[in-house]
Amino acid sequence: MGMSTAREINAVQLRPGHAGVVIEFETVVTPGMEAAGLGTLGEPVALYGELLTVTNGRTLGRGWSRVIVSAEVIRHGTASRVLIDSVLGAHRTVTVTSDPGFAQGAPVILLHVPYRAGALTFAPGSYRTIPDPNCPDCYAIRFLGTTFPLRLRQG
Repeated sequence: MGMSTAREINAVQLRPGHAGVVIEFETVVTPGMEAAGLGTLGEPVALYGELLTVTNGRTLGRGWSRVIVSAEVIRHGTASRVLIDSVLGAHRTVTVTSDPGFAQGAPVILLHVPYRAGALTFAPGSYRTIPDPNCPDCYAIRFLGTTFPLRLRQG
């Protein structure tokens, strides 16, 4: 990849047109996030993943953005994507990363069974991929800003 194009914006500047980009932001753990094992209710948590939808609004004159993100999470050595629904106010910033997302045409792989890459196991699900720079005609999973080569058996 070339020069980083990551940029930080205020959360209320997110628009529906941003869907499909990879973002990083901090929020507080909600009951749903706690149930997913992302921390204790009310604690700060940093999330990284694919922005799926954005809804903008105002309450009592204050702007907010409701985001639904397919967050990339590692728990107990298992990587997975977890749907997160979060409301971000103007006091929050969001980093639009330089990681290629679906909106930039990132290829996707659907894993039907767990896949082990080093000490990490990817749970069944869909993952962003990039061409593997070390192997022509091969791809690598792109997860939390790191590349994990795919060495899949034929069939």
